[in-house]
Amino acid sequence: MIRQMIRHWASASLLLLGTVCMLPLAGRAEVHPRGPEAPERIHTHANRTPAGTLRNGVLTIRLELRTGRWYPEAEGGPSLDVQAFGEVGKPLQIPGPLIRVPRGTEIRASIRNTLSDSTLILYGLHTRPGSADDTIHVTPGATREVRFTAGEPGTYFYWGNTTTAELGEKRAGVDSPLTGAMIVDPSSGAAPDDRIFVLGFLFQPADTSGPRATAAQEIMVINGKSWPHTERLTFTQGESVRWRWINPTDIAHPMHLHGFYFRVDSRGTSVADTVYSLAEQRLAVTELMLPGATNTFRWVPERVGNWIFHCHFGFHVSHHLILPAPDSGSTRPDPHPAAHSPHRMAGLVLGLHVLANPGAKVAGTTTSAPRKLRLLIQSAPNRYGKEPGLGFVLHENGPEPPRDSVPPAGPTIVLRRGEPVAI
Repeated sequence: MIRQMIRHWASASLLLLGTVCMLPLAGRAEVHPRGPEAPERIHTHANRTPAGTLRNGVLTIRLELRTGRWYPEAEGGPSLDVQAFGEVGKPLQIPGPLIRVPRGTEIRASIRNTLSDSTLILYGLHTRPGSADDTIHVTPGATREVRFTAGEPGTYFYWGNTTTAELGEKRAGVDSPLTGAMIVDPSSGAAPDDRIFVLGFLFQPADTSGPRATAAQEIMVINGKSWPHTERLTFTQGESVRWRWINPTDIAHPMHLHGFYFRVDSRGTSVADTVYSLAEQRLAVTELMLPGATNTFRWVPERVGNWIFHCHFGFHVSHHLILPAPDSGSTRPDPHPAAHSPHRMAGLVLGLHVLANPGAKVAGTTTSAPRKLRLLIQSAPNRYGKEPGLGFVLHENGPEPPRDSVPPAGPTIVLRRGEPVAI
């Protein structure tokens, strides 16, 4: 079982690894392997269709908080009872209903709290840019209404809790799915051809109080699903791809793209967004998304084949994130959940398939002779008292380095895009 949970970040480069953080929660999700008495099924949401009704510059939307059963893996797999948002008269969704409007739109929203014992604190239903302290409190059984103008274009989100946690502070319980994307498009022209992805995280501590003991469990999802049940995306070689990523969780995620560079077009939070000029944009293969961060990425699939986009923390794409199997009758925590699963990876992974396009104009590899590098494994005697020092030495040009020239740290290999290399 994963024991590390990253809760606080002093900077983008400081990882507080190894901290065991078992946090008390006001509510907990319950795993339900089976049962005909299951409550309302929660639908996973691909963020393709905006919610509400947009007419004459006014969006009318009726949100509702209810409790339902969520299937973060297969639709017939293990499930959990959690809180989620939905539109009145429509299914619950994880992530919550998508609010997407042009700049200048007036939003008229009603929010109903169907819980009988918890007040909903709702963040993010206000004009952008705005304040993170702008909240709406909806008491049990009550309905509140709010009106505001959408504000500046950008990638934002709204979120709620029923356990009085603040963003970045212990927001990982049964109310952690209470979040949804809010996109404000430019006032002129059609909405961009893009995709929206919302990261999700739920943590429940171990429970040995009932007849069925459960181990501590973490669930990490993209648009409500965990790999390999996340959406598979297909692109054509040379097409332009634009993504919006939202991290409303209380954990940082370095999101990494295999095989390609992406350009960072914007970076923001739930309340404000910074859209970069062309000169400010940068190429990257990994972008660290801190708790509450939003980003817009743009990239071109230049090479055919199968690729992945995933969180670069190994324990965020781990078999430890797999829920107990539905037919498990064990009353003890399972220390090896992957042994009962057909796959050994779960969590924050997207599968990408790039189809060939013979007419595509893409950056290719140069036809020059490959750059030749030699990576030598060397040993320096008595480097640590009587013990030898072992390490790598990089050799490219000139005479070979002495056999005991082991540096304190391994060499950095700097490669150039499109240049053939032989190592």
